[in-house]
Amino acid sequence: MKHPTLTSSFEPATKDFLKFEPYAKKVQNIIRGLSNTSESIVIGIDGEWGSGKSTFSNMLFYDLESFKRVNGGRRIIKMRYNPWMYSGSEEMLFDFLNQMKKSFYRPETNKKKIGDAILKYSKYLKSVRISGKIGLGEMVSLGVSVEPEEILKKLGGEIANAGDGLIELKEQVNELLEKSDIKLVVFIDDLDRLDKDELFTILKLVKLTAGFSHVVFVICMDFEMVANSIFERFGSSKEDGNKYLEKIVNIPITLPLIENVDRKEFVAALVNKCFDQYQFVELVEKNMLLQSLHLCDFKTPREAIRVANSFTYALFAIGTEVNAHDLFWMEYFKIKCPALYNELKSVGVLVRESTLFQNRILLNDPSDMIRESDTNRDRLLKEYETYSGLLDMLFPMDRKGTVNYITSSKQEPVEKLNREKRISHIDHYEKYFSFHTQRKVSVIGLHKLTELIKSGNHSDAKEQFDILKDASSSDIIVLRLLIDALRQPQDTGKVPVYLFAFLSEYNDAHQLDSVENIGIFEVVRELVTGLESNDTDQLKWIEKLCETTNIQIALSFASIIASGLSIDIAKPMMKTLVQRIVAYKEKTYFELLDSNPYYLHLYWAENDKESFEKYIKERIETVEHLGHFLKLFVHYWNGNIRGIFSEKAFGLVKVLINVNILNSKIGQLLPDIIAPADFSNYDDYSNNHTQQLAEQFLFWSNKNQPKEK
Repeated sequence: MKHPTLTSSFEPATKDFLKFEPYAKKVQNIIRGLSNTSESIVIGIDGEWGSGKSTFSNMLFYDLESFKRVNGGRRIIKMRYNPWMYSGSEEMLFDFLNQMKKSFYRPETNKKKIGDAILKYSKYLKSVRISGKIGLGEMVSLGVSVEPEEILKKLGGEIANAGDGLIELKEQVNELLEKSDIKLVVFIDDLDRLDKDELFTILKLVKLTAGFSHVVFVICMDFEMVANSIFERFGSSKEDGNKYLEKIVNIPITLPLIENVDRKEFVAALVNKCFDQYQFVELVEKNMLLQSLHLCDFKTPREAIRVANSFTYALFAIGTEVNAHDLFWMEYFKIKCPALYNELKSVGVLVRESTLFQNRILLNDPSDMIRESDTNRDRLLKEYETYSGLLDMLFPMDRKGTVNYITSSKQEPVEKLNREKRISHIDHYEKYFSFHTQRKVSVIGLHKLTELIKSGNHSDAKEQFDILKDASSSDIIVLRLLIDALRQPQDTGKVPVYLFAFLSEYNDAHQLDSVENIGIFEVVRELVTGLESNDTDQLKWIEKLCETTNIQIALSFASIIASGLSIDIAKPMMKTLVQRIVAYKEKTYFELLDSNPYYLHLYWAENDKESFEKYIKERIETVEHLGHFLKLFVHYWNGNIRGIFSEKAFGLVKVLINVNILNSKIGQLLPDIIAPADFSNYDDYSNNHTQQLAEQFLFWSNKNQPKEK
């Protein structure tokens, strides 16, 4: 049998199923109409989370002409900025200005003056911020004055006139923009996903810091959510948040209403996309599902996409072991109503008992056999009335005034249910919740494991975990099921402390994941989801896990907690990590990682710089080691292209260690290397190998050497 291939995400290709295009063209006309308006204009696209703002923004972006003069107006340059890529408000600010600078560098070199002016403005702004900080040990230790002009020189910038300040430099940018024939259109999405500080940084950036002449901002957000965030920090009522937002957004635009017929077409397209991904579903099951899709009740396009994603992953996990029609509706319950999904899952524990004399699943328990009403099924239909029609469709039955259930036209023969692997047949029910063939990771076995963990019986829980792991051949599957089973709705996604306690003890005894195995890396975020700074019990167990789990996983725990909760909470984990890294002799830590461990570096350099420098001196022994270390600081495009070692990357290394240590290592390991005179031969979008990265490092090192008087 041919194996299916999962090729892409499940967005419905390029067709405009939401019928946004006519509205998008009107907004594009607004942008074109602003071509000769010199003031900075902010267009706000308003819509709740998942309503299609990103889809609408993408349509605006891709259909807007680039470098083409429209109706005698200015030529448009487009720029996209994703604030989610940056961890701090200052990093967000300066990377935004850096991207804006690059927008004017290509493809026309005569616009480079504008980019240079923006770069100078950005550096001066950074120097002002640095000079305003207290206790900046790095600059003071280098003997740098805290005057902005002096710091600017250290950052590689000079000002043309002694009296130039931020206002003058911004005016210089505006003058150059006014003389040009360019209109810059900046697209910013996902503002409503930022925290309060980051949100304020973006809004100030849009209105004040980067509000240059002939710049149009298109920002997507949920106005109500953003106004609430603003109100919590600024003002005394929600109305204050709205007023603040009104000062930022010049042209508010609300996403158009999605008609029911368009919504249905969108859902059908998503399902067909799923079947394109997994092509082993019987035609009768496809048609059955497509005919029942009118029963879907999606509030937003994002909700529909989440169900489609979940359905497709489920298909790839379980394949043809179940009926695709029934599987879709179970994934629908999982996303739309997790409480009902968990109720249906719990029925699996009682399946054998409740169906002693028949093969149909009727959603009842053994005590219901002597009742004519008020059964478990009655309760489910009443408590989840919104989904009662779907429950009747999946588990059909007729009641004739007695406890006997008589086959009717609504019901299929038991033999047919079994042949079609329907969820209402006893031999197939459990498979819909385990994502495995029958008798693997059964709901009953999982229920036994969760009860043992809850009771603190870790000895028996370890044995049960191993049974399930052996059945599925994967510890990650059991972990995912455990997290799903133990996470309660009232916990807002939080994983209970007793699961951490079990995982820590299990890892001590069984080495759940050795140093070389990163099998559970992807579940770390799920384990940490929902945790708050006052969840001290969970955090203590995570600290213990960081002592024994593999370095990649431990670093993931520490980094997520440092960025999501606080650096102080993550410090004990970072301390443990440094101790383990120093003691681990088989490989260097930078051979185990593929991205910059920012918080680890920050902690290590601030708390024991001597130890960090000693580690680098001793552990960079080969060209391969050198390459692994340098690659931590460069962009990694599309999973296979390593970008340039930038001046920013050099600045990060410079804070960590004495750069002469690396200069010496490079000279020792690459004796024939020559430091380049300029940077023009390197491209951020071409793969840079170790020698090129080393050359680039030497270039910045030479450039940052103090000039002889």
